[in-house]
Amino acid sequence: MPVPDVLTLLAGCGAIGAGTIAAAGGGRRLLTALASTAVHAAAGTETGSK
Repeated sequence: MPVPDVLTLLAGCGAIGAGTIAAAGGGRRLLTALASTAVHAAAGTETGSK
């Protein structure tokens, strides 16, 4: 498995974990910020983009 794919997977797992903690704590503003960051990060990770 290529290293960039592993890093993308780990970043996604971290974002999901942080989002879960924020949701459980009632941090709606933090959850919105994390979701926005995750979407922006995922936009730059399409396969084949350089």
